Amino acid sequence: MWYMNAVWVYYLAALFLVPACRDASRIKKAFLFLFCFAFAVPFLMETRLVLFARLPIFLLGILFAEYGSTHEGISPRAAVAAVIASMAGWVLLSKANALVGNADLMWGTGLFWWPFILITPGLCLVFSLICTLVERFAPQVNRALAKLGGCTLELYAIHTLLLQFANAAIADGYIQGSNLFWAALALVSIVLAVLLAKATACLSVYLQRRNACTTH
Repeated sequence: MWYMNAVWVYYLAALFLVPACRDASRIKKAFLFLFCFAFAVPFLMETRLVLFARLPIFLLGILFAEYGSTHEGISPRAAVAAVIASMAGWVLLSKANALVGNADLMWGTGLFWWPFILITPGLCLVFSLICTLVERFAPQVNRALAKLGGCTLELYAIHTLLLQFANAAIADGYIQGSNLFWAALALVSIVLAVLLAKATACLSVYLQRRNACTTH
């Protein structure tokens, strides 16, 4: 569950990167991107690279959020360019995996993560288009996904914990990892995540009211 221990690093990075990207020039944004990329270099061939290799993609998200706050959309040319770059990223990832042929080396050098600098923007546009179509024909699906999006951290924690228990049980021969079993595990993870999120929200409201009563 490395992600749980790494979230605070990105919270701290956001405190620096978000103000730095606001109304920044293209040169400054390019410098910030190179800085995030270079920041990961000292961690090559280390486990911590899985965290810091994502910094450039994290910065891209901040830049697009900053752009979206002042623009209603993007031009068709930019959209096409993003999709082409995404396809090139997938090809690069596939070719690198085929040439290297070693998962540990792909992981240690960041080749599993760097191509997503190209992949992510176009992939987000494709998902946005899919969600737009879903909103038109089945809006209740988007509403359900929006609610589920409010408890992604709980979902990550619970499914990781259940996955550890499941792998241990499979290794000991107590259960078999069939497709039906994994589907059931995913469903249970979603239900527990939603319940945990609601319980956390209720507890937060209770503590706030208690604190307000104590103050007054």
